[in-house]
Amino acid sequence: MHEDIKNLNKFYAFVDHFEQGEKDKIRIVSYTTEGAPMLHDLEFDGTAIHSTYDSTRDGFGPGSIEEDSCDEISVVNAVTRTEYILEGCSNQEDKELIMLVVEE
Repeated sequence: MHEDIKNLNKFYAFVDHFEQGEKDKIRIVSYTTEGAPMLHDLEFDGTAIHSTYDSTRDGFGPGSIEEDSCDEISVVNAVTRTEYILEGCSNQEDKELIMLVVEE
């Protein structure tokens, strides 16, 4: 149930707007195994992507709000899936996976 992706077209539109340099924002909601919502807000201001990841509703996780500013969204296509990754982020050395679309 929680693995179904809803409104994927809105995410694709956000990526398109980023690539065209148009301001946009989106909220990505995923769910833990227990059903707690994890909120990931992305806002592109025309220059950088501001990322806010909110896990405060997860009773078993860190329960924190993490903010970052990133330069790029990379799209990695594989045979059975497509990964969307934030790169060039100021607060982390690793890349941050923001969406994984598995082909059926």
